[in-house]
Amino acid sequence: MTKTLAIAVATYNQGDVELRGMIYGLLAQTNNNFKTYVCHDGPSIDSTKAFMAEICAKYPDNFEYIESETRRALWGHPGRQYALDVCEESYITFTNADNLFMKDYVLFINRCLTAYPGTDVFTNTIVHNYFNYNPFHGDKFAICQTDFANFIVKTDKAKQVPFRVNEFAADGHFIEDFKKKFPTHTRVHIPHILAVHQ
Repeated sequence: MTKTLAIAVATYNQGDVELRGMIYGLLAQTNNNFKTYVCHDGPSIDSTKAFMAEICAKYPDNFEYIESETRRALWGHPGRQYALDVCEESYITFTNADNLFMKDYVLFINRCLTAYPGTDVFTNTIVHNYFNYNPFHGDKFAICQTDFANFIVKTDKAKQVPFRVNEFAADGHFIEDFKKKFPTHTRVHIPHILAVHQ
């Protein structure tokens, strides 16, 4: 059975810590109407492949693992593009392995999809932890309106807006390109913090 929400997770050898937090957070969701595509950039040299094999075997309806033959080192964008190309779900969101979803993330999204049928884009607020970016931002948290994990896009339209896979800020460019492609798009903002970007 096809799920409603696709979650594209880009990762590179984060299976020992970050990816596990992401996956365990998805397993704790109060609504399981989602399919997660974990896209690994090149062959895994840590526990990622074995960990995801176990998860996919236990939860085949909710998880799929894709590993590219070679590493491209393009911030995970080719993996996100691959997930977008193959997914069949009605909506898709893009994230990194170091993001954490609140346990009601999928529930809120699916409630909004039901309440606002046909909407092109849903956004939610996330907290961005800048501790890992200390030289640039200082030790602080920030509320973000545009970042991975906080925009959910109608898949059929998203497929018409390819990722600029060679650019670092492809997530921001994706939103800009989507708005240019569909200037009359409809958007609903969900006034909740539903994710934390580590």
